[in-house]
Amino acid sequence: VPVTISALEEDDFSIRAYTKCPTFSDRLNDFYASEGFQNKERETRDFRTVWASAFSESTALENWWNVFDKYNLALNYGSHNGVDVDVPEDVSLEEAREAFPQMEELAEWVELRRYGPDMVADDVGGRLLGEIVEDIRRTLDVGQSPHRITAYSAHYPT
Repeated sequence: VPVTISALEEDDFSIRAYTKCPTFSDRLNDFYASEGFQNKERETRDFRTVWASAFSESTALENWWNVFDKYNLALNYGSHNGVDVDVPEDVSLEEAREAFPQMEELAEWVELRRYGPDMVADDVGGRLLGEIVEDIRRTLDVGQSPHRITAYSAHYPT
């Protein structure tokens, strides 16, 4: 179910709070500058350059999830944002399917390190946890929830 949210201020922590955490941002910058990340950036540059071109995406390793996600949608569902997606002109759809496991492996490498326990710690989900605790307290005080159903949603770093 698509959800559109508007009228939120840029610093509103309700949406993707992890992007507004200075401690997490510092950790990310340190990770991107690390020897391990820089080595992976060099090792995979040629591969990433080929596949990022189909979507006019940045070929930077820190952006790789966006490239992988678009291929995932294109190869598995035939479109991205409702638009049919083609692979780069100089490769075939079959070549894209063959390369997809490597795309996925690289995306997992980046994301598991970017949002792993050492990076996220307990800093990123605090706002959401606070809202959940407050809802529970309010329900206990009143004896019932003011809502029939409450849904919480979080991006995986949260």
